Amino acid sequence: MRFGEEGQGFVEYGWTIILIGILVMVIVIVLGGTILGLWEQAWEALQDAFGREPEPEPETVFLPIRYAALRLGLLL
Repeated sequence: MRFGEEGQGFVEYGWTIILIGILVMVIVIVLGGTILGLWEQAWEALQDAFGREPEPEPETVFLPIRYAALRLGLLL
């Protein structure tokens, strides 16, 4: 197979495009959830669903996620 044939671009770069798309979606979900407070709302909903009192420091659960989202945001 010769290089430069028409239609080979997607075959060569298809998986890269797909993986970058998945990475972008994950970043958008993490950043969007962090910015809008959806992770905290989900945590509170789970707490209410199981009838437990909220723990005094549920915020510490989200610190690693926020740190990772911040680092990924800075890389882009």
